[in-house]
Amino acid sequence: MNYSLDELSPEIQDRIEAAVLDVFAKNNFHEASIRTVAKKARVSLSYIYKYYGNKEKLVLFFADKWLKELTGRMIDHLNGIEEPKEKLRKIFWLCLEFCERKIDEARIMFLNIPLNSWVRDESFKQEKYYKVLSDVLKDGQKSGVFNPDVHPSMLLDIINGILIRRFSMWFSRGEKESLTNDVNKLFEMVWQAISNSRK
Repeated sequence: MNYSLDELSPEIQDRIEAAVLDVFAKNNFHEASIRTVAKKARVSLSYIYKYYGNKEKLVLFFADKWLKELTGRMIDHLNGIEEPKEKLRKIFWLCLEFCERKIDEARIMFLNIPLNSWVRDESFKQEKYYKVLSDVLKDGQKSGVFNPDVHPSMLLDIINGILIRRFSMWFSRGEKESLTNDVNKLFEMVWQAISNSRK
């Protein structure tokens, strides 16, 4: 990013975000045009390049913003929950509820952004999100409820993979039922795989 976004009014930033949602949720990433984003946001193309960079950087900037919103919500909702199992169940619900409530954001992040582009970007790390989830998994292993023989990073990969796959198939199949309706069934299946069978 070449210039500070602090120079942009919140109203202009909101217009650009709305345009990104509209253009990139409805089109394949490679077909989506940054020129169309500028037109819908009623700003010049040079404005987009000046403050956000190229097309990839523009979309990844907002992906980072949306995931940070999810992380903040997770932190708020986990306050007061003591049991690691129930914390993880709440995370499942929050992630799927986010994907349904913010369907355009989720579609862009999990279906449209080329993964090879995202993994090279700093925003892919999502350190705060992964710390929240890792802390729950580590606490669960310490208390003996999660499988102690599997590294937390592997558990984390399994959980993220399942959640993203569930959203992707729910969307692609055009399922009408809410994503959160069967969240407990999904969670209990995963729980059987990651819980400490020796307890």
